[in-house]
Amino acid sequence: MKKALLNFLFIFYSVSIFAQIDTEFWFVAPEVSSDQANFNIPIVFRISTLNKEAGVIIDQPANPLFVPITIDIPANFTHSVDLSSFLELVENKPANEVLNKGIRIRSTEMVGVYYEVVSSYCFCNPEIFTLKGKNALGTYFFTPFQNILNNQSFYYPTPYSAFDIVATENNTTVQIRTTNDIVGHSAGVEFSVLLNKGQTYSARASSQMQIYILMDE
Repeated sequence: MKKALLNFLFIFYSVSIFAQIDTEFWFVAPEVSSDQANFNIPIVFRISTLNKEAGVIIDQPANPLFVPITIDIPANFTHSVDLSSFLELVENKPANEVLNKGIRIRSTEMVGVYYEVVSSYCFCNPEIFTLKGKNALGTYFFTPFQNILNNQSFYYPTPYSAFDIVATENNTTVQIRTTNDIVGHSAGVEFSVLLNKGQTYSARASSQMQIYILMDE
């Protein structure tokens, strides 16, 4: 069985949490509504070293157009990598398509990493995602979503709840079954997505109401 990593997004909801340390991380960045006012930028990786200097490489293994970013980070230091200029190469859209947007971060030493949507224009849509290294990999996932408030309908693009998948190995078959409709697929009908290393898939809700998801691989 192949391993995949799953990110899930609560639109307009933010949580602060400490990163877990590792030497390799995989991530797929969710789409965040810009509302024509740059609510979705800057987007940055915050990379923190411990007591050793680290050489870090950020790349997209499935996307030859993405030039790898190489950084040397001093010990006991946090370095920010601004990816705002790569927004279209990074955000995992459109939904229900196999894309080449998986991001891999490799380090020569243990580091902690998180991805932040700073939203500095108004600080009205900040998000933070903790990267968990090998602890984020698996073959069976449940994705919970908040079920109190619907997504706001007056932003553009219209925000929807979604979860995003990135494969860390070739020939990864992901089986997905949802309890509510998502783009391109009906509730309760299981379907499969075949991904190679670094490829991604976004499963986006069809409505702005809460959904519950079951995913198996």
